[in-house]
Amino acid sequence: MRFKACNTIAVIGMHTAACSSAVDSSSGHTMSTTTKTNTTMATATAMTRGQRASVQQQGCAKYATQRACGSSSAQRNYTCAAAAKAQTPRTESTYRLTPSFTPRCLLLALLLCFTHALGLIQLAQAASSGVTSTEAYFNGSAYLRLLTPMPIWDHSAISFRSCRGGEILAQQYNKNSFVITVLSDFLQVSLAGPAVIGPNNRLDVKLPYHLLDNHWHTLQFKYEYGNLYLYIDRTSLVFANSTYNSQFLTNQDIGNEAAILILGNSFSGCLQDGPGLLFINGSVQNVVYGPCPLSTGPCGDHDTLMLGQDNYCSNNPCMSHGQCIPLNDGYECRCTPRYTGKNCQIDNGSPCARNPCANSGNCTEDVRGDYQCKCTTNYSGRNCETEINVHPACQPNPCLNNGACIVAPGSTKVECECAKGYAGARCENDVDDCASQPCLNNGRCLDLVNGFTCDCRDTGFTGPNCQTNIDECEGSPCKHGGRCYDRYGWFICQCPDGWAGETCEEPTNCKTQQCLNGGTCVNKTIGFYCQCAPGYSGELCQQSPPCPQCPIDSECIGGKCICKPGTTGPIGHCLPIPPTPPTPPPTTTTTTTTKTSTTTAAPP
Repeated sequence: MRFKACNTIAVIGMHTAACSSAVDSSSGHTMSTTTKTNTTMATATAMTRGQRASVQQQGCAKYATQRACGSSSAQRNYTCAAAAKAQTPRTESTYRLTPSFTPRCLLLALLLCFTHALGLIQLAQAASSGVTSTEAYFNGSAYLRLLTPMPIWDHSAISFRSCRGGEILAQQYNKNSFVITVLSDFLQVSLAGPAVIGPNNRLDVKLPYHLLDNHWHTLQFKYEYGNLYLYIDRTSLVFANSTYNSQFLTNQDIGNEAAILILGNSFSGCLQDGPGLLFINGSVQNVVYGPCPLSTGPCGDHDTLMLGQDNYCSNNPCMSHGQCIPLNDGYECRCTPRYTGKNCQIDNGSPCARNPCANSGNCTEDVRGDYQCKCTTNYSGRNCETEINVHPACQPNPCLNNGACIVAPGSTKVECECAKGYAGARCENDVDDCASQPCLNNGRCLDLVNGFTCDCRDTGFTGPNCQTNIDECEGSPCKHGGRCYDRYGWFICQCPDGWAGETCEEPTNCKTQQCLNGGTCVNKTIGFYCQCAPGYSGELCQQSPPCPQCPIDSECIGGKCICKPGTTGPIGHCLPIPPTPPTPPPTTTTTTTTKTSTTTAAPP
């Protein structure tokens, strides 16, 4: 939830100006007030808030004067006139006080006004502590109620990360509901209500996607070319149109402007807002804002949270030139031999140039700036500093890859002490440093000797382990004034009217869109608009004429209450249509024909 304290402070300023206008007139019973309004602030403040501030300004002056001076018409003349004119910016006016307006009255009015302003200051302080993050954690009992419903006929998107799942979104109006639920084996989108055709007045669409894997996934709804598309991550499918799941488009209640939208009810995990579903208003119940606190890695039996913990190593402060050790108040870098400094930022040249390998050992440097010594037969150790008294069993040099051959006293059994990065009875195996899956977010792991590297190309992430999200919006990928929303691994463009496509690169017109319910499409210079038939409204004429409250046995179609499918009769007394009696089978008549053969004798 975001609060904009500047708007509230602007209201306080207007209250103070209205109240201080009374002080300037106490000596001469004449007051000259100059009201100057900062037009920049007025432009930035929403119109509805500005109107509310104006009403509150009038109320403050009127309330204070009535309390201090009485409520007679003569005593209110000054305040009402002053409050009415103080609304107009950049004006200068002169007001005359009635003789009954005493200094005592002014003092009490001023006190009441500043008391009221103090309350607004406290409101502003509460507002300034509001959350600005677009991510939120829901613990299964938390929820967020937004004041603006999800636009069914436009572009909306929400991202989630979870191992448990639950109900992501529920929008309800007039006993009709639209619900999105993510479960272990499928994603379910449901429509329910008295007018819904289906078992128990429900329509459930189940999509076989496995999305509870503790990775971020994004759901988008877009209405284009007469189809309502559902995007699951970057895969799109036709979810509804005039002949398929059409009830999601024809149900008028779920898209009503007064619909109630609840996010995260009975959901365990993290949500991230997007186009049409911004976490900027509404009421909150136990929601924790900020970066998702779920620990990374595979899902387990229970969620592991990292609330309040700062991982100072998450941004790779050691620049891949050393090991980062997180501390309570910071971090420590243990640099490879080539580098020094707090962040291993100082390059001291190749460590092999300092000849660290003794006794004719051969030095090789890796990509991180570390080195390895390949020792001659009679020496071992990191720097080949330890002389080996070769046991006869070690003479054939059975240990591979610079492994050290060891024979215990009184034994003839050979054991190999392997160099870093190798394992096996004879150090014959290169250790698979990718076995632990160190590369995150679909990064590709490349095994090295005693190490690994992550290929993060085409993942949307960067860093040694592909752990840092790249903000694709910094490159302004959305064209024609589209608004960019950064996602984990990619981005979403919310296009302005007249444009569509992943980056708002495709113009929309009457060839690509269609008006519904008999509406006529008219092209504009950019985009199009629909001339709707009488009674219909909406961008695409998708909203039917309003109906009276239809009885439970009927539904609203075209502004009229019609009996539900399968029923007939007067409204309020719709009865099931009786089944048509089966047509009797045709009667089959069998006719037997007997042929008589007559033999005539030949004449003599």
